[in-house]
Amino acid sequence: MSSSAAAQTVTVSDPAPVDVETTTSLSVPATAITGSAVDLTATVAPNNAVGTVQFKSNGTAIGSPVTVTGGVATLSHAFDVAGAQSVTADFTAGAGFVSSSASAQTVTVSDPAPVDVETTTSLSVPATAITGSAVDLTATVAPNNAVGTVQFKSNGTAIGTPVTVSSGVATLSHSFDVAGVQSVTADFTAGAGFVSSSASAQTVTVSDPAPVDVETTTSLSVPATAITGSAVDLTATVAPSNAVGSVQFKSNGTAIGSPVTVSG
Repeated sequence: MSSSAAAQTVTVSDPAPVDVETTTSLSVPATAITGSAVDLTATVAPNNAVGTVQFKSNGTAIGSPVTVTGGVATLSHAFDVAGAQSVTADFTAGAGFVSSSASAQTVTVSDPAPVDVETTTSLSVPATAITGSAVDLTATVAPNNAVGTVQFKSNGTAIGTPVTVSSGVATLSHSFDVAGVQSVTADFTAGAGFVSSSASAQTVTVSDPAPVDVETTTSLSVPATAITGSAVDLTATVAPSNAVGSVQFKSNGTAIGSPVTVSG
């Protein structure tokens, strides 16, 4: 005799979707300056992957997770300290995709080069000088912590060796060799961290020293007696014998004759 089994129900569903594998690559600059932002870029394939990327530097998260758009996530980041930074990017996938991470990339971060400080140099010289006698030529450099040397020049020619600036001042003691107007300048050559500068020219009028007058002695020789109306010699002897000038003889305080030129 035939028979039949009672009906049983089978619930049929579509297969679970297979999550798509992803790959993540990272692009960073080779170098960066502390305090200046650079772009860190993660590229996720396929480019329709959904999710976010967490960037890290030396293992520490930097910034918030960045949403991937068109397969790309970019973080603009300024590093705080100098040194080698190992940057990574971890893609956290959304539904239908598998998370992935990029290989670490190195960014060498350095502090910015210091900006050299501008300087000004002024020059102080005496208005006059005597040949052979030293006078001070003084250059003042601002700011007074500037480091470097000053080369003084007279009429365009260097005088002396470069003088080290100390507390903003460089002084050269100099004797001019020849008389005349001397145009003096001072050129500051800066050390590290400062900018060189030059002072405006200043004028020194140099003259030869006034001659020193030679002391003289004069002695007088006259006869002990004389006769009125009869001439006698009155002789003055001046030392040294090369002295030039004239002698006025007097008698009882009154000039007699004209001044007589000294000879020998």
